[in-house]
Amino acid sequence: MVRETAERVQEVASRVASAWPLYLAARRGFASDAELARFLGVHRSQVARWKAGTPADPENEERLRNLGTVVDGLTGYLDTATIPDWLVGVNPHLGHRRPIDVALSGRVTEVLAAIEAEKRGAFA
Repeated sequence: MVRETAERVQEVASRVASAWPLYLAARRGFASDAELARFLGVHRSQVARWKAGTPADPENEERLRNLGTVVDGLTGYLDTATIPDWLVGVNPHLGHRRPIDVALSGRVTEVLAAIEAEKRGAFA
């Protein structure tokens, strides 16, 4: 009984540890959980579950990780309030695609390269 309880506590702690940082990283660039949900294309209740530590399914876990990576790349370069606008704006460094679409499709390196190009003042 004690062993089963300890294993269950370890399992819950592991799930919370994995969901929480992903949520936090992605959330930094948005004014609210509802806005984050809208950008990810999920219901707000799903974001609330991630916030509470419920693990994301593999597809959404990757999307959260990708979005968090992009938001991290923009943090300190753009004002937090303008990050959502940058994400949905057409970007010439990405072939006139929206950074949010490119990032959520798994092509984070392309978005990071576009961020770096903009930081350097490069023209596309």
